[in-house]
Amino acid sequence: MSEKGIVIGLGEFGYYLTLSLAKAGVDLIVIDKNEIRVNRIKNFVTDAIIADVIIEDDLSGILSHKNLDFAVISIGNLEASLLATLYFKDMGFKNLYVKAINEQHLKILKKLKIKNVLFPQKDSAEKLGKILSLKTIFDYIPISSNYKLIEVKAIKKISGKTLKELHFRKVYKLSIIAIKKDKDFSFDLTDKTKIEKDNILLVIGTDEAIEKYNKLSEKERKKLSIIRR
Repeated sequence: MSEKGIVIGLGEFGYYLTLSLAKAGVDLIVIDKNEIRVNRIKNFVTDAIIADVIIEDDLSGILSHKNLDFAVISIGNLEASLLATLYFKDMGFKNLYVKAINEQHLKILKKLKIKNVLFPQKDSAEKLGKILSLKTIFDYIPISSNYKLIEVKAIKKISGKTLKELHFRKVYKLSIIAIKKDKDFSFDLTDKTKIEKDNILLVIGTDEAIEKYNKLSEKERKKLSIIRR
């Protein structure tokens, strides 16, 4: 049986989220007061409803007989977003995701003890900032408050050595999940797997461990630059 959820608010974030969930086979209800937005997505979802969620009776009528696994509130209006959030909170609905519009909204959601707060603009900016500032990082995905899944370039110090020889996790406090050679990642790793020059490593680690690895790479890059001059 497929997951069943609801997305309220079909702005750019809500629209693309809905498309992604629909492609994954999720049984979806979507709600927006804008008829054009609803018509744009209606062919991809189970139910597409034109409604104003500020009117609580309309929302309760829509959801009265629906068993939902999750709900996403992605409304661009602060008042409407908070009213919908309070409605689900009063229902005791636990698997609730709310998109924060701005810092003020974020603070209010934290006061309301909403666990799953989405702040796409801030999250995207922080991710790009991390990638740009840490020159060894090619992709960066937060998986918890302190742990990240990242793609990093193999530093010269570890090139030509096997995983057994490196003791990578013990030395660098990072766990190698896969190694990219040419265009594809290989997840079939053994103690005999050798890391070659310029391999890309898919690793999991804390912010602190990532920073330390990046500093090693920066030192190596600067030394190479001096030699070339």
